[in-house]
Amino acid sequence: MRDKFKPHIFVVDDEQGMLEVVSLILEQVEFECTCFTKADDCLRHLRTQICDLLITDVKMPHMGGMELLRQARQIVPWLPVIMMTSYASVSMSVQALKAGAANFIEKPLEMKTLLAVIESALTQNDPANVLRGKQLTNVEMTVLCLILQGRDNDEIADILQRPASEVESHRSNIMRKLDVNSTVDLERRASAMGLDKIS
Repeated sequence: MRDKFKPHIFVVDDEQGMLEVVSLILEQVEFECTCFTKADDCLRHLRTQICDLLITDVKMPHMGGMELLRQARQIVPWLPVIMMTSYASVSMSVQALKAGAANFIEKPLEMKTLLAVIESALTQNDPANVLRGKQLTNVEMTVLCLILQGRDNDEIADILQRPASEVESHRSNIMRKLDVNSTVDLERRASAMGLDKIS
């Protein structure tokens, strides 16, 4: 489907059988897949692992798909999220899309439909894929997004609830990986690469 990179997709569903179905489909097109039965586990992994796309069920115990979508986008603001459910309604679809979901699909899943929706979501997220090519981590991409919004280190530290010294370290890593020496150059490079679209 895509030759730029091998997407890593997180899938969340409290039904093990559904996870196995989605995993099998993704493996057939050689996508990396990590499955979770609990939203909390997915959120923990989002903080430390690369994820190019999140697919989640809407109705799950403890934390549903809508809340997972909200919290996941706080960790990785540009992360495309696909919602799936057995009980679709127009109002639910509208609510998911307004919350930032890339798409909304009904179960039972059809392979062609699922792959088409995945391809569309990944294509729309191309600016973030440029960052993947620069080997920026999820945290570094979040810091970059906040820098492009005009936030300083203290503001970013407050938002991410991390020490300012850690934010400064991430900023230095970002500038090194993007080969720039100042914030002005960073903003210019980001704009030239189309990365300002994700801020």
